Amino acid sequence: MASHGNVYKEYINLLAQDGDMISAFELTESYRGGILLRMLAERELALDSVLPPEMALRQRQLDEEQDRIFALLTEKRGDHRKTLDALEIRLRELRDRKAALRDEIHRNAPKPADLQHTQSLDAAAIQSLTEPGLAILSYSVGANSTQLFVLAADRPLQLHTIPLGEDAIHEKIELFRHLLSGPSRTYSSGPGGVGPLLATARSLYKDLLQPVSSVFEGSDRILIISDGPLHLLPWGAMIRETGPSPENQGRNWQYLAEWKPISTVLSATLFAELKKSRRQSDRESIRPTLAAFGDPRIPRTLALKKTDAIEDIRIRSAAERGLTFEPLPATRTEVQQIASLFPKATTYLGPEATEENAKPFPVTPASSISLPTLPSTNASPSTPP
Repeated sequence: MASHGNVYKEYINLLAQDGDMISAFELTESYRGGILLRMLAERELALDSVLPPEMALRQRQLDEEQDRIFALLTEKRGDHRKTLDALEIRLRELRDRKAALRDEIHRNAPKPADLQHTQSLDAAAIQSLTEPGLAILSYSVGANSTQLFVLAADRPLQLHTIPLGEDAIHEKIELFRHLLSGPSRTYSSGPGGVGPLLATARSLYKDLLQPVSSVFEGSDRILIISDGPLHLLPWGAMIRETGPSPENQGRNWQYLAEWKPISTVLSATLFAELKKSRRQSDRESIRPTLAAFGDPRIPRTLALKKTDAIEDIRIRSAAERGLTFEPLPATRTEVQQIASLFPKATTYLGPEATEENAKPFPVTPASSISLPTLPSTNASPSTPP
């Protein structure tokens, strides 16, 4: 399905041009949601939390052995044919064992099996997902234009055509990302004191959100379903025009993240699955606690770039390809500030941020956690895809 995405996009555009917005939206969701759910059902990452420990261990062992065989095949590419044949036979055996384990997993792990057989939702079912105060914006980026579907409580489905195709949107987003990572002078210097960064942030808002701003102006929060190059867009950094106000510190504009809480999800069907998996009793009876890990100590062998001394074959392979291992700036401060929002938080920083310290903690799916109320402010972080 993914390899024939252009056919789906052309059909979606034809339906939109013909005024059949419901069929266009359902096809968008069928294409996007169907692929995603099947990927989730097959991916090992989606299975870890529901597998018995013995089955999870077998899965990791098979993955590690397969990685080892791949690395040996690469190293011995010019060796004797018999050696390569033996490795390829071993690789086929591993694939057969992984396939058998996958079948066993599907028989014993109901959640992935449910995902595999979940059908993409139609427009009526997705409309029922809208809660009071929630606006859902779903994009379908085509070659020459972009379709934007808008759902909100007590409103019929709306469709807006944006006259920008994939290449034009990609070019704008790449420019925006480049400016965001550039020097601070991009904020000023320019006509009217507005630098290219702010101008690009305004332009993206006008292109992608302003056509439907009347819908989400009255909403409390926005849920965005991106597509194509839009997955790379930092939505919260876009700028909308406002009148000067004390909240904007005298500016006549504000970042989108200062105005509305923003969430992103990969498809409306997946959003429905996340909602279904929530347990209301858990949200009401359990106050969330937090174990926060950050700024881990980089092992000396990685810091010194001694690739021969790295035991994990995947990490060694990445190091040999030029990946460097350095502390991520400001992560300690970030973890400390997040932890301050939780009354019973425990932080593990530096040498304490280890896998062994993390193992005793049970993992709770993010979809079932209610975050504490943030301090009184209009700023809300954007959730990355």
